[in-house]
Amino acid sequence: MNKSSTYVFAALTVLSIFLMGVSCESITSPASGLPSQGWQDIPEVSDADDGSLPDSVKAEYMRSAENLALQLVIESDSNQIEIPENLVRNLYNGLIHIVNSGLEEAQDVTTEYQIQARSQFARGEIIISVDTTEADWLDNWRNGLLETGVEQIDQLITTYEMDLKSFSELHSMPWAMAVLKTNQQINPLPFAEQFTDIPSISGAELNFMVGDGNTIKVNVESGAIFYRFEYAWGDCPSGCINRHFWEFSVDENGDVQFIDEGGSALQAN
Repeated sequence: MNKSSTYVFAALTVLSIFLMGVSCESITSPASGLPSQGWQDIPEVSDADDGSLPDSVKAEYMRSAENLALQLVIESDSNQIEIPENLVRNLYNGLIHIVNSGLEEAQDVTTEYQIQARSQFARGEIIISVDTTEADWLDNWRNGLLETGVEQIDQLITTYEMDLKSFSELHSMPWAMAVLKTNQQINPLPFAEQFTDIPSISGAELNFMVGDGNTIKVNVESGAIFYRFEYAWGDCPSGCINRHFWEFSVDENGDVQFIDEGGSALQAN
């Protein structure tokens, strides 16, 4: 690693630690202004007709549903690693029912502002910190090989179909960092914890994203799913200054109710 790469690596390390400290509260706290129940109480929402939507739009709403499912599981402090498929499906159906509702406010969030749910961290990724003085298996990762020969590590990699996205180390310190990634829908908090008991692994944390922007928040109450669409602007790379919201509920029959709108005043385009 050259001197420039070393400086970049060190800066990214400090940034990762900083974000870990400031972001955990926002990830594990309920969505502001919405009622709250456990994700296990989500209703079975009737199938929504997405046949008229382009495949690209359906893919965007499916990704939003996956992000929202992860949001609900994390906010409940669940130790469950796998994200239930029916949870994602019900959240997706709710979103599509809003798209199809014909409500003026629904047109605002789906067509005018095209709001989708953000994730606060890179989905399916965890950052592994390794003490190089204790990891005689590390040459495999140095050479881009996935399997390590350590049973605990390789079992996790196999079970969750992990890939080695990147590997870096500081030659001035006995320390290395690897980013592991899976395409499976998982709760990364309890997943990362499984690595922390492995000898030579000094830490495992989420790969937090920098910046802010539009998003959707969700909660469950009284047999309905509550969606809060947020349109944000103003210095969003550092944290958006302004935020306008719309709230809807969707019940098990797919009936959509507009609840409220507020926040920062929208600016004319």
